[in-house]
Amino acid sequence: MSGETGEQRRGIGARLRSAREKKGLTILQAAEKMHVDARVPECLESEDFAALGAPVFVRGHLRRYADLVGESPAQLLELYAALAPAQGPDLTRIPRAPPGNESSPLALPALLVAIGLALAGVLWWALTLPRARPQAVPQLVQPAPSHPAAAPAGRPQ
Repeated sequence: MSGETGEQRRGIGARLRSAREKKGLTILQAAEKMHVDARVPECLESEDFAALGAPVFVRGHLRRYADLVGESPAQLLELYAALAPAQGPDLTRIPRAPPGNESSPLALPALLVAIGLALAGVLWWALTLPRARPQAVPQLVQPAPSHPAAAPAGRPQ
């Protein structure tokens, strides 16, 4: 026969419930001391672990509840591990996209919109440039020649 006592053979929920009752706590008082909803100790005592979410949350709640009521967290976690063996995610079945050179169906419309915006920007810039207004270039007045010999040839004097 194994060296287990009667209390070790009982389930997790029964051990937690009896320890809580020995401490004189109600489920609501235990939940308040653990800073959780009253549903958490209820689920632990009824061994409805699936309602608590992922196994990591169940182990955390078990540890805190065991500490509160004076039970051995290590023993309760051992019992829980025997009930629900830890399973990691199956990474071999991750869906993968088929290889190929297919682009997104939105790539062409996005490219066309980008080109359109660039053309609109260039057009706006060209239309809003300040125009250079032509200014009359002042004619340089040449001084009249003071010597008749300095007069240009081909012009009568």
